[in-house]
Amino acid sequence: MIRFFIFLGLFFTLDPLWSQAIINIENLRRDGEIGTFLSSSFSYSQSSGNEERESYLLSLDLNINSQARQFLFVANQSKRMRRETVEDEMSFLHLRGTFPITLENMDLEVFIQRSENPFQRYQNRYLTGLGFRLAMTDELRFGSSLFMEEENSILGVNKKTNRANFYLRNAHHLNDIASLNYSFFFQPSINDYTQDYKSSFIMGLDFDISERFTIAIEFSHAYDEDPPDNAFKKDQSLITMFRYNFIN
Repeated sequence: MIRFFIFLGLFFTLDPLWSQAIINIENLRRDGEIGTFLSSSFSYSQSSGNEERESYLLSLDLNINSQARQFLFVANQSKRMRRETVEDEMSFLHLRGTFPITLENMDLEVFIQRSENPFQRYQNRYLTGLGFRLAMTDELRFGSSLFMEEENSILGVNKKTNRANFYLRNAHHLNDIASLNYSFFFQPSINDYTQDYKSSFIMGLDFDISERFTIAIEFSHAYDEDPPDNAFKKDQSLITMFRYNFIN
Protein backbone atom coordinates (compact mmCIF):
# COMPACT_ATOMS: atom_id res chain seq x y z
CA MET A 1 0.00 0.00 0.00
CA ILE A 2 2.80 2.42 0.86
CA ARG A 3 4.45 1.71 -2.49
CA PHE A 4 1.18 2.56 -4.22
CA PHE A 5 1.01 5.99 -2.54
CA ILE A 6 4.63 6.72 -3.45
CA PHE A 7 3.93 5.77 -7.06
CA LEU A 8 0.84 7.97 -7.04
CA GLY A 9 2.89 10.89 -5.80
CA LEU A 10 5.55 10.41 -8.46
CA PHE A 11 2.87 10.20 -11.14
CA PHE A 12 1.20 13.48 -10.20
CA THR A 13 4.56 15.24 -9.94
CA LEU A 14 4.67 15.16 -13.74
CA ASP A 15 2.23 18.04 -13.69
CA PRO A 16 3.92 21.46 -14.13
CA LEU A 17 5.11 22.75 -10.76
CA TRP A 18 5.46 26.28 -12.08
CA SER A 19 1.68 26.58 -12.35
CA GLN A 20 1.28 26.50 -8.58
CA ALA A 21 -0.54 29.67 -7.59
CA ILE A 22 -1.18 29.43 -3.85
CA ILE A 23 0.79 28.63 -0.73
CA ASN A 24 -1.54 27.03 1.84
CA ILE A 25 -0.46 28.59 5.14
CA GLU A 26 -3.25 26.86 7.05
CA ASN A 27 -1.83 23.38 6.36
CA LEU A 28 1.57 24.36 7.75
CA ARG A 29 0.39 25.34 11.23
CA ARG A 30 0.96 23.09 14.25
CA ASP A 31 -2.16 23.94 16.25
CA GLY A 32 -2.26 22.68 19.82
CA GLU A 33 1.36 21.55 19.81
CA ILE A 34 4.04 23.11 22.02
CA GLY A 35 7.65 23.25 20.87
CA THR A 36 9.75 23.97 17.78
CA PHE A 37 8.92 22.20 14.51
CA LEU A 38 10.94 22.33 11.28
CA SER A 39 9.72 20.75 8.04
CA SER A 40 10.73 20.76 4.38
CA SER A 41 8.81 19.89 1.21
CA PHE A 42 10.15 19.10 -2.24
CA SER A 43 8.73 18.33 -5.66
CA TYR A 44 10.37 17.90 -9.07
CA SER A 45 9.31 17.27 -12.66
CA GLN A 46 11.13 16.84 -15.96
CA SER A 47 10.06 16.75 -19.61
CA SER A 48 11.98 15.77 -22.74
CA GLY A 49 11.40 15.31 -26.46
CA ASN A 50 10.05 18.40 -28.22
CA GLU A 51 10.99 20.51 -25.23
CA GLU A 52 13.48 19.72 -22.49
CA ARG A 53 12.46 21.37 -19.25
CA GLU A 54 12.94 20.88 -15.52
CA SER A 55 10.85 22.33 -12.71
CA TYR A 56 11.28 22.10 -8.97
CA LEU A 57 9.67 23.45 -5.85
CA LEU A 58 11.36 23.64 -2.44
CA SER A 59 9.65 24.83 0.74
CA LEU A 60 10.76 25.25 4.35
CA ASP A 61 8.48 26.02 7.29
CA LEU A 62 9.31 26.67 10.93
CA ASN A 63 6.79 26.70 13.80
CA ILE A 64 7.77 28.02 17.25
CA ASN A 65 4.86 27.46 19.65
CA SER A 66 4.28 28.13 23.34
CA GLN A 67 1.20 28.54 25.52
CA ALA A 68 1.37 32.33 25.07
CA ARG A 69 2.13 32.64 21.35
CA GLN A 70 2.78 30.88 18.03
CA PHE A 71 5.15 31.95 15.27
CA LEU A 72 5.16 30.55 11.75
CA PHE A 73 7.83 31.27 9.14
CA VAL A 74 7.51 29.93 5.57
CA ALA A 75 10.05 30.19 2.73
CA ASN A 76 9.27 28.80 -0.70
CA GLN A 77 11.09 28.83 -4.04
CA SER A 78 10.17 27.40 -7.43
CA LYS A 79 12.20 27.42 -10.64
CA ARG A 80 11.53 26.42 -14.22
CA MET A 81 14.67 25.64 -16.23
CA ARG A 82 15.44 24.80 -19.84
CA ARG A 83 18.86 23.37 -20.69
CA GLU A 84 20.37 24.68 -17.41
CA THR A 85 18.96 28.18 -18.05
CA VAL A 86 16.45 29.58 -15.58
CA GLU A 87 13.31 30.66 -17.46
CA ASP A 88 11.17 31.71 -14.50
CA GLU A 89 11.57 31.82 -10.74
CA MET A 90 9.02 32.21 -7.96
CA SER A 91 9.76 33.03 -4.31
CA PHE A 92 7.56 33.39 -1.23
CA LEU A 93 8.31 34.56 2.34
CA HIS A 94 5.71 34.69 5.10
CA LEU A 95 5.94 35.47 8.83
CA ARG A 96 2.92 35.18 11.12
CA GLY A 97 2.42 35.63 14.85
CA THR A 98 -0.63 34.25 16.67
CA PHE A 99 -1.54 35.36 20.21
CA PRO A 100 -4.45 34.19 22.41
CA ILE A 101 -6.90 36.87 23.54
CA THR A 102 -9.49 36.91 26.31
CA LEU A 103 -12.32 35.44 24.21
CA GLU A 104 -12.40 31.64 24.29
CA ASN A 105 -10.93 29.85 21.26
CA MET A 106 -10.01 33.14 19.54
CA ASP A 107 -6.54 34.39 18.62
CA LEU A 108 -5.11 37.69 17.42
CA GLU A 109 -2.88 37.42 14.33
CA VAL A 110 -0.33 39.71 12.69
CA PHE A 111 1.50 38.84 9.46
CA ILE A 112 3.82 40.12 6.77
CA GLN A 113 4.50 38.56 3.37
CA ARG A 114 6.65 39.08 0.31
CA SER A 115 6.38 37.13 -2.94
CA GLU A 116 7.61 37.16 -6.54
CA ASN A 117 5.52 35.28 -9.06
CA PRO A 118 6.13 35.94 -12.78
CA PHE A 119 3.73 33.08 -13.57
CA GLN A 120 0.94 35.38 -12.35
CA ARG A 121 2.61 38.51 -13.78
CA TYR A 122 3.76 39.81 -10.37
CA GLN A 123 7.25 41.23 -10.15
CA ASN A 124 6.71 41.43 -6.39
CA ARG A 125 3.84 41.61 -3.91
CA TYR A 126 3.89 42.79 -0.29
CA LEU A 127 1.29 42.24 2.45
CA THR A 128 1.00 43.55 6.01
CA GLY A 129 -2.04 42.60 8.03
CA LEU A 130 -3.85 42.20 11.34
CA GLY A 131 -6.85 40.03 12.22
CA PHE A 132 -8.31 37.23 14.31
CA ARG A 133 -8.74 33.46 14.05
CA LEU A 134 -11.49 31.41 15.66
CA ALA A 135 -11.33 27.67 16.47
CA MET A 136 -14.91 26.54 15.90
CA THR A 137 -14.21 22.79 16.37
CA ASP A 138 -11.07 20.64 16.65
CA GLU A 139 -10.47 21.02 12.89
CA LEU A 140 -12.69 23.87 11.67
CA ARG A 141 -11.10 27.34 11.63
CA PHE A 142 -12.51 30.72 10.61
CA GLY A 143 -10.42 33.85 10.19
CA SER A 144 -10.84 37.49 9.23
CA SER A 145 -8.29 40.26 8.80
CA LEU A 146 -7.45 43.57 7.17
CA PHE A 147 -4.24 43.98 5.20
CA MET A 148 -2.39 46.45 3.04
CA GLU A 149 -1.26 45.08 -0.31
CA GLU A 150 1.28 46.51 -2.74
CA GLU A 151 1.82 44.87 -6.13
CA ASN A 152 4.37 45.65 -8.83
CA SER A 153 3.66 43.95 -12.14
CA ILE A 154 6.12 42.63 -14.71
CA LEU A 155 5.37 45.69 -16.88
CA GLY A 156 6.08 48.06 -13.99
CA VAL A 157 2.53 48.94 -12.89
CA ASN A 158 2.34 49.74 -9.17
CA LYS A 159 -0.93 49.10 -7.33
CA LYS A 160 -1.70 49.67 -3.63
CA THR A 161 -4.88 48.22 -2.16
CA ASN A 162 -6.46 47.85 1.28
CA ARG A 163 -8.21 44.49 1.50
CA ALA A 164 -10.34 42.44 3.82
CA ASN A 165 -9.59 38.75 4.13
CA PHE A 166 -11.99 35.96 5.11
CA TYR A 167 -11.06 32.31 5.23
CA LEU A 168 -12.43 28.96 6.31
CA ARG A 169 -10.41 25.79 6.80
CA ASN A 170 -11.53 22.26 7.67
CA ALA A 171 -10.03 18.75 7.72
CA HIS A 172 -11.29 15.16 7.93
CA HIS A 173 -9.34 12.03 8.90
CA LEU A 174 -10.21 9.30 6.40
CA ASN A 175 -8.26 6.49 8.05
CA ASP A 176 -5.06 5.91 10.05
CA ILE A 177 -2.78 7.50 7.45
CA ALA A 178 -4.98 9.57 5.10
CA SER A 179 -6.67 12.92 5.70
CA LEU A 180 -8.57 15.39 3.52
CA ASN A 181 -8.40 19.15 4.08
CA TYR A 182 -9.81 22.15 2.28
CA SER A 183 -9.52 25.92 2.61
CA PHE A 184 -11.43 28.82 1.06
CA PHE A 185 -10.19 32.45 0.95
CA PHE A 186 -11.99 35.62 -0.15
CA GLN A 187 -10.12 38.95 -0.34
CA PRO A 188 -12.16 41.93 -1.57
CA SER A 189 -10.83 45.46 -1.94
CA ILE A 190 -12.32 47.67 0.75
CA ASN A 191 -12.80 50.59 -1.68
CA ASP A 192 -14.06 48.62 -4.72
CA TYR A 193 -15.14 45.15 -3.64
CA THR A 194 -17.29 44.46 -6.74
CA GLN A 195 -14.55 45.13 -9.31
CA ASP A 196 -11.43 44.12 -7.37
CA TYR A 197 -11.42 40.91 -5.37
CA LYS A 198 -9.44 37.69 -5.12
CA SER A 199 -10.66 34.25 -4.12
CA SER A 200 -9.06 30.84 -3.84
CA PHE A 201 -9.96 27.27 -3.02
CA ILE A 202 -7.38 24.69 -1.94
CA MET A 203 -8.01 20.99 -1.38
CA GLY A 204 -5.35 18.61 -0.15
CA LEU A 205 -5.03 14.87 0.41
CA ASP A 206 -2.29 13.89 2.86
CA PHE A 207 -0.78 10.44 3.37
CA ASP A 208 1.28 10.06 6.56
CA ILE A 209 3.70 7.35 5.42
CA SER A 210 5.61 7.54 8.71
CA GLU A 211 5.93 9.83 11.71
CA ARG A 212 8.26 12.10 9.74
CA PHE A 213 7.41 11.52 6.06
CA THR A 214 4.20 12.67 4.32
CA ILE A 215 3.02 12.70 0.70
CA ALA A 216 0.56 15.54 -0.01
CA ILE A 217 -1.46 15.91 -3.20
CA GLU A 218 -2.89 19.42 -3.50
CA PHE A 219 -5.29 21.06 -5.93
CA SER A 220 -5.74 24.84 -5.96
CA HIS A 221 -8.01 27.18 -7.89
CA ALA A 222 -7.45 30.96 -7.72
CA TYR A 223 -9.46 33.81 -9.19
CA ASP A 224 -8.39 37.46 -9.50
CA GLU A 225 -11.02 39.88 -10.81
CA ASP A 226 -8.38 42.54 -11.53
CA PRO A 227 -5.14 40.70 -12.45
CA PRO A 228 -1.95 42.57 -13.43
CA ASP A 229 -0.82 43.04 -17.06
CA ASN A 230 -4.00 41.48 -18.51
CA ALA A 231 -3.11 38.07 -17.09
CA PHE A 232 -5.74 35.32 -16.93
CA LYS A 233 -8.25 35.76 -14.15
CA LYS A 234 -8.30 32.04 -13.30
CA ASP A 235 -5.31 29.97 -12.25
CA GLN A 236 -5.27 26.28 -11.33
CA SER A 237 -2.61 23.85 -10.20
CA LEU A 238 -2.20 20.23 -9.17
CA ILE A 239 0.96 19.31 -7.35
CA THR A 240 2.38 16.53 -5.19
CA MET A 241 4.71 17.42 -2.34
CA PHE A 242 7.09 15.12 -0.48
CA ARG A 243 7.25 16.46 3.07
CA TYR A 244 9.78 15.58 5.78
CA ASN A 245 9.65 16.70 9.43
CA PHE A 246 13.17 17.35 10.73
CA ILE A 247 12.00 18.36 14.22
CA ASN A 248 8.68 17.24 15.66
